[in-house]
Parts: sequence; structure tokens; C-alpha cells
Amino acid sequence: MSFRLRNLHNKTWSVLYKRDPH
Repeated sequence: MSFRLRNLHNKTWSVLYKRDPH
């Protein structure tokens, strides 16, 4: 896996979590 891809995924997850926290 690429570090950049993982970073992007992490950012997306963070935004999703913040937007709609479960």
C-alpha cells in the first residue's frame, strides 16, 4: 500500500467521522 493513499483515506475518514459521527 502507498503511504499517500493511506493518508488520503485517513483524511476522508476523519471528515466523514466529523461530519456524521457515529
